[in-house]
Amino acid sequence: ASGGPNVTAIFKYWLTFIEAGESTEPGQSFGFCTQGLSEPASPTLYEPDFSVLGLSYDIYESWSTGYCTRLLITNNGSSTISHPNYLSFSLPSSTSLTATWNLNDGGEVTRDGDTVTVRYPYWANDIEPGQTIHYSGYCTSGLDQPSDLAVK
Repeated sequence: ASGGPNVTAIFKYWLTFIEAGESTEPGQSFGFCTQGLSEPASPTLYEPDFSVLGLSYDIYESWSTGYCTRLLITNNGSSTISHPNYLSFSLPSSTSLTATWNLNDGGEVTRDGDTVTVRYPYWANDIEPGQTIHYSGYCTSGLDQPSDLAVK
C-alpha cells in the first residue's frame, strides 16, 4: 500500500520467510518496484506484536483412544495483526499425531520430543481485532492434551 511520500510494503505472499535476525542465503535476494524517481528510504522491518494473541485449542471430536482438535488464535489487540509464522506447544510423546490439515503451500508440522511446532502457510490471513481463527488442527492417537501454547 502507498500514500503520500511514504510507502509501506508487507510481503506476506512469498514462499520463503525471512525471520528477524536472519539473512538471505548467498545468491538470494528480494526487491520491490516503485513508480517515481525518488530514492527509497531504508526499509523498516515489520514485527507484529504477537503478545496480544491468545492461543487455545478446541477438541471437537474424541473417542476412547484419541481426539481431533483445532488450534485457535485470538487477536486480543486493537488493530489487525499479521498471522504468526510459527506456533508451538507441548504434547507428551505418549500421544502421537496421526493427521494434520490446512498446512499445504509452505506450512508444516515438526516434532522434537514433546515439542510440536506448526509453521503456517504463506496464505494464512491477517487476524482482525477480536477475531478468533483456526488455520489448522490435528488428530491424535493418545489422550494427552497440548500445553504451553506459544507464538514463535
